[in-house]
Amino acid sequence: MASEAQQPLVSSHAQPAMASPHAQQSRQQWWKPELGFPFPSASVLACHASALLLAGIIIYWVVEFYGGVTREIHWHPLLMTIGFIIVFGQGILAYRLLPFSRPARKIAHLVINGVALVLALVGVTAVFKFYQIDSVQHLYSLHSWCGSVVLVLFACQVLLKPQLLEICPNPETLVLGRGGGVPRLTSSIRLSTFTVGTRGAAQ
Repeated sequence: MASEAQQPLVSSHAQPAMASPHAQQSRQQWWKPELGFPFPSASVLACHASALLLAGIIIYWVVEFYGGVTREIHWHPLLMTIGFIIVFGQGILAYRLLPFSRPARKIAHLVINGVALVLALVGVTAVFKFYQIDSVQHLYSLHSWCGSVVLVLFACQVLLKPQLLEICPNPETLVLGRGGGVPRLTSSIRLSTFTVGTRGAAQ
């Protein structure tokens, strides 16, 4: 009788400690990166602060050393830095951190990357227009060749990836997909192009 009387007491103490499977699954899914976070973390705030700092530095550089955007060539470092580094970086953060559904985040990611591509195209057009007016030879430096490769690879990712995602059932296996060879190669060449370009401009 004593053991039977103690059984409800034991079960009543053990039951509140167990969470329902639905609650456990919701708690685990809430902290998955693809669902976004309710507030920006310190690393995300650092990324935004770095983007604003870089934008301020490039604007100060163009205004202080070039006298502003008085010539077409002066638009090139401004638009390429804002488009290929700042806006593109915001597109990556939007896909990973926006608290929306995955289709909505993919659309936001595509739109932001499209804006980055447009800014880059305008920046490249400014260079070609300036060289054409001053009768300067095109594509003669390492910076110009690396930049051309980056622009082509980046355009392929923005324009072709949506169609490839509809064909391929597993996007992670695509060379254009997240973590694939093309995005990594593009990022590496883009960094090299930026370094070579700023070094040449400083000289």
